[in-house]
Amino acid sequence: MPGAARQTFGDSVVGREAGNIIRALRDEHETAIVLVTTPEPLPISETLETVAALREVGINPAAIVFNRTRTPNFSNRDVAKLKEQLIANGKSSDAEYLARIARSELDRAKEADKALAQLRDATSAQIIELPMLCRLSGGELARALAQRLTDVRVASFSREADAIGRD
Repeated sequence: MPGAARQTFGDSVVGREAGNIIRALRDEHETAIVLVTTPEPLPISETLETVAALREVGINPAAIVFNRTRTPNFSNRDVAKLKEQLIANGKSSDAEYLARIARSELDRAKEADKALAQLRDATSAQIIELPMLCRLSGGELARALAQRLTDVRVASFSREADAIGRD
């Protein structure tokens, strides 16, 4: 939008101000674009489109927050064992139902991993993974997310300091 205004209004006050806005948006020391997405197909697609559109105007996102990630604490092998145990205990109807739910969760995690790989391929921006925090809400959720973001930032500073120390 500022580019169109700059072209339309040229060296007028509006045109010059649009030029200032363009410079500010492209100056990584003055402006940082942080995108937020979730591990579902539509938000990932929209994020990839946004990254491409920003790149076209010379802007790179500073970071992408990959929100509500889920990492199952079980594998396909665990699901098979659970199913076997339930069947052995005469609960075959429960076995198939629970196995289907567990496999669905594993599939969701696999799709999230693919989405994360797509984001990493599309941009050099830092990707910050925030887990789904199911049992938290309100202030407690805000504090937990703030702590995770602080931990990410501290780790990032440590890596930067290590890199500077090696130079």
